[in-house]
Amino acid sequence: MRYFVSVLAIILVSCSSETKENTAMFLNQPTAKVYSITPSFKGVLTKEGKPLGNQKLIRKLKWNDNEEGIEQVFYTKENGEFELPPHEEELALGVLVEFVAKTDIYLEYPDSSSELYIWFSSKMDETLNSEFKELPQNVVCDIERAEQRISLRHGLCFTRCVWDNMPQEKSYNEP
Repeated sequence: MRYFVSVLAIILVSCSSETKENTAMFLNQPTAKVYSITPSFKGVLTKEGKPLGNQKLIRKLKWNDNEEGIEQVFYTKENGEFELPPHEEELALGVLVEFVAKTDIYLEYPDSSSELYIWFSSKMDETLNSEFKELPQNVVCDIERAEQRISLRHGLCFTRCVWDNMPQEKSYNEP
């Protein structure tokens, strides 16, 4: 360890003042860019296969340096269809900071004393739709369905929803 510190000190002393300034700027002053917090999400909300119309969906979003997050409210149409738009933020993260975002979707259902969990996902890639190899097609979220875990490309998902091109989970016994 002592050798490492000595070598590091020699390198820093031998650097020109211009190099030191550039390094300090690189590490201390990150450039802002647009990060995708969550993609668009559309589907049909059902209970035992029957559409749930005019229901209140609550989407909570959190990401780096925003632990309180934001809360957004949406409603299903009469036929149970819903469409939640993508959400992006301009962030200035340092080079040593890993981007992390989280999306929770709840149903404020009249027959329940609390919010009913529909969707949780996390992502660690800032690009739009980076979680999915393909965007989910024909999403159906049935509130009576048990939650299941889905591995995403750059994150994780727990959901009551299913869709046509849904990734298949491998059991630990499969090759």
